[in-house]
Amino acid sequence: MKRKATHFLAAAALLALGAAGLLACPLAFVVNFSGQFGLIDLATGAFTPIGKGLDNTPDGIAGKPGGPFYTVDGVTGHLIRIGIDGKTTDVGDTHTGPNAGPIGISLIGS
Repeated sequence: MKRKATHFLAAAALLALGAAGLLACPLAFVVNFSGQFGLIDLATGAFTPIGKGLDNTPDGIAGKPGGPFYTVDGVTGHLIRIGIDGKTTDVGDTHTGPNAGPIGISLIGS
């Protein structure tokens, strides 16, 4: 009887550890300088694109978990909103100009 209880507890512990691993989900939303938005698996480095890609030249990404996300167009200096589906909206001009030298800005989020 004691042996069955020990095996049951060991199986329950393994099941709990496996479930915790599934919930860890090491994925992050990313954008590259070519305008591709997507998910990257932080454990493997595998990239999964979302949408057709951005029409802008994104420079960094920030936002809350689950979106929306924001970037700054490195050419125009406009703030761009990125939906979780990859669709973009021009929020407005940051009045910083292109990201060339000390005048442009980048977004860095965590």
